[in-house]
Amino acid sequence: MERPKQYSTASALAATAVVTSIGVSLYLLWRRMRAAANDRLGGESSKLTALNGVAESPGAASKSTEEDDAERVYMYFGSQTGTAESFAKELGRLAGEKDIPTEVIDMEDFEAERFVKHRWVVLVLATYGEGDPTDNAVAFHKWLTSSERDECLDDMHLAIMGLGNRQYINFNEMAKKAEKLLSKMQAHVICKTGMGDDDQDIESDFSAWQDLFWPALIKARAADKGEELNAAELVRAASKTLDDIHDHKDAWKKRAPLELSIAPTTAEFDATHQPQMTGVDLASRFYFHSHEATVVVDRELRQQPDPEEGLSTHHVEVDISGCPELSYVTADNLDILPENPPELVQWFAERLGVKGQHAAALDYYIHLTPAAGDEDSHKRPFPTPCTLRDALTRYCDLAALPQKSALKDLACFVTDANELSSLEQLLSEHHKDDFKHLVKDLEMTLKEFVELFMTSAKFDLGAFLQLVTRNRPRPYTISSSSKEFSRCVSVTVSIVSHDLKPLTTTIMKLREHGYAVSVSDDAAREIGERPRRFEGICSTFLCRRLAKQHKLLVGVKPSTFRLPAEPSTPIIMVGAGTGIAPFRGFWREFAYENRPRGETALFFGCTHSQKDWVYRDEMESAAAQRETVLTHLVCAFSREQTHKVYVQHKLKEEQGMVKTILNNGGYVFVCGATAMGRSVIDALNNIMGEGFVDTLKHEHRWVEELWS
Repeated sequence: MERPKQYSTASALAATAVVTSIGVSLYLLWRRMRAAANDRLGGESSKLTALNGVAESPGAASKSTEEDDAERVYMYFGSQTGTAESFAKELGRLAGEKDIPTEVIDMEDFEAERFVKHRWVVLVLATYGEGDPTDNAVAFHKWLTSSERDECLDDMHLAIMGLGNRQYINFNEMAKKAEKLLSKMQAHVICKTGMGDDDQDIESDFSAWQDLFWPALIKARAADKGEELNAAELVRAASKTLDDIHDHKDAWKKRAPLELSIAPTTAEFDATHQPQMTGVDLASRFYFHSHEATVVVDRELRQQPDPEEGLSTHHVEVDISGCPELSYVTADNLDILPENPPELVQWFAERLGVKGQHAAALDYYIHLTPAAGDEDSHKRPFPTPCTLRDALTRYCDLAALPQKSALKDLACFVTDANELSSLEQLLSEHHKDDFKHLVKDLEMTLKEFVELFMTSAKFDLGAFLQLVTRNRPRPYTISSSSKEFSRCVSVTVSIVSHDLKPLTTTIMKLREHGYAVSVSDDAAREIGERPRRFEGICSTFLCRRLAKQHKLLVGVKPSTFRLPAEPSTPIIMVGAGTGIAPFRGFWREFAYENRPRGETALFFGCTHSQKDWVYRDEMESAAAQRETVLTHLVCAFSREQTHKVYVQHKLKEEQGMVKTILNNGGYVFVCGATAMGRSVIDALNNIMGEGFVDTLKHEHRWVEELWS
């Protein structure tokens, strides 16, 4: 069958296979969009090439000479959600503008033998949880901390940007550890290590670090060649660019290189004539390795739920019988890909031109492939063919505001000169405080940003699908026992939500600061007065919109929650709210095994015994089986009395029992919010003596899973 006609990335729904009248209309519509986009972008094709010497591993660039390798800056990223990856690629693009040869490398491709030969290295390292490496940086971390490591790196020039969250005790542990251990190997750190804080404004932290990094890199490279730069040359060479959206469009075209085709059925796409596409971005890797599981149970756990107020906790079970390659161990993590709300998908579809007589296209199939004759390899943003509805629902993050670099990409489609100039100003480094206070601190969504600042944008569908932030899976601690049910996995989920300030004052301040908010006064009033509420995309999806037999994309990751090998070893478990999840898996496993165990204590916290005591019946049943399941069940109900009572208070009340367990070699498991975790540490140190928890950690008797 003939391969369907394709257009460059500035094309959209071109569908030669569509023979219905609506298909003809779609074809004409997207031809007009293609022409308009090409006018704005200079009519160039979007073939991906190395950007001024920037390559991506593995195999994205031809083999360099030894001399080139000595000059090349190798930028490694350790990333869990894609932020570190995007920062590393941004550094690569900026280095390319300065004619500095660069290679951006996924830590998953780390090879110690190659790494130790580099002369110029940048590490962009995220810390996962309480000081752990990200999944793709495990091999690097193992090499870094190996006692057998004896390399000398006295020829290496090193810079490190860390990404962490101050809510965690071991803030930016990976970056700190890398600097300490690589310095011991005599690597030369050329500038202060960046300490990005995702609890505040990590993009501003990254920008501030670059103010140190670029002058240091330029100066070090000049000194290495025996050259000297005067002050003016140093400032000019070290300046960050890509602020101008007009200049940014070249980078945009290289980030959206694939062509879009659309047809009413997948039969229109001839697989035998599709070019090979290799590689997957870290942010979208999950899509290609996940499994489709069926929801079999979805029930409310609270006695008095109020979903509209965010008071809802669900027990969700999925059947993995149809996923033979998927297995889990009790208390592992289940990654679940959330889905965007149907009304949000509909809004963006209409904003992208899929409306009216073209509305049927939302359920047409799309396919992204390289341009004819393009021999470069391309990374796929998500699996195609799929329907346009699925692409917008599953694979695009339509809720959260993207990073500035992505907003600059989308701004290329703004057609009004005043609006474009205003956007350029708002997204520039010189006005980062305005962006923080008037946009980011307000937790503005992508929809709100488009409504206020991109009213004239004529988005190209194919480009939008590639440029918008990828939807990422959320991890949930598994609350079932793999021994009891090996092919059924459960998670425990509470809605994450909070009220947001209306945008009325913000819109007024934006106009006072000279930013073009191009909507009409009536529209501005409607947007400003609209009730606003943050709702976690995955928790809301699982607690409000899930139905039995729904298909979820899931994956399993191991966790640190592992019971002692010897059943006689005593344990203390501490969890509040959904932090009870791994401990439910434990007590279900204890009951299933039905054998004598060491002393086992569970400390559980919630607000009220008659409102949100989740799994109450199960807990009380487990506590009734003292010899084989739970020796002690201690509950803290924070709102049942005039003063608040939390799990840390109950630990102190039960310090006699706590001391007995810990003095007998007991383990401590803690699951819940980081603030709760810190309070538990303080309580145990108070009971057992200062520094006791550090001793537990050193003896591997302390296990925690905390989140901010």
